[in-house]
Amino acid sequence: MTRLTKLTLIAQVAEATGFHKDQVDAVLDEALAAIVETTGAGHEVSIKGFGAFERRSRGSRAGRNPQTGEAIEIRASSTLAFRASPALREEG
Repeated sequence: MTRLTKLTLIAQVAEATGFHKDQVDAVLDEALAAIVETTGAGHEVSIKGFGAFERRSRGSRAGRNPQTGEAIEIRASSTLAFRASPALREEG
């Protein structure tokens, strides 16, 4: 399995569109910043045919230190989640 890095993505888009890599990089940075800003404000970002990004929160909860078995409290956290469009999901 090959890994697609940001630089590789920029190169592929630049080649396909004829735009300069610096232009593609700037557009990609702005698109990602808009996704982070919008989801950070509690809104979902939906891209038709691709998927949706949303911020998911997880409350604090009890856990255990795996080395000592001691009970600990795991802090509340949030993360950016992605849900693929049905068009991208593989059946299987």
